Amino acid sequence: MIKYRIPNQTKIEVDDEIYLDQPDRKDKQNLILYLTDREIYNNTLRLPYPYTAKDADWWIKFVEDNKKKTGLLLNYAIRNREKQLMGGISYHLRYGLSSHKDEIGYWLARRYWNKGIMTKIVRRFCAYGFDSLNLTRIEATVFVNNAASCRVLEKCGFEFEGLLKKYYLKDGEFIDVRLYSVTK
Repeated sequence: MIKYRIPNQTKIEVDDEIYLDQPDRKDKQNLILYLTDREIYNNTLRLPYPYTAKDADWWIKFVEDNKKKTGLLLNYAIRNREKQLMGGISYHLRYGLSSHKDEIGYWLARRYWNKGIMTKIVRRFCAYGFDSLNLTRIEATVFVNNAASCRVLEKCGFEFEGLLKKYYLKDGEFIDVRLYSVTK
């Protein structure tokens, strides 16, 4: 059985301008503002639309409860040096705590798009997964129409493994996804 090595790392430095830490109540208004963007909703699986205060409260509580249950912070807020929320990134525990592999998911507020920010974050988050969580494989599924996210993953060394047809069901429609992975 493989065990995660460093529990409860609550802050991950990405570079001099960006870091990851636990989402909390002070993020509520920005969560609502950013996640009510229809394009973010269209490219993510589980976010509700429109995103409400109740949704933000649920998410913040879910992160805290999940951290207590697993002993690990797996859902991070992306922040700039001014401590402002910019987005989010998570490990999904898709295969359980003892697995050598996991899946990531992420989103970034529109105002930060096309600046290379998410590429730096995904690269650092994967290094954290390999070095601190003892992962040897990290996966990501991307909706076929989300070319920007595919480019981010490819820049981070992820390889396209295949097209998964009708893999997800969202809003009553089946969605094809591209499966990517990177290994240690």
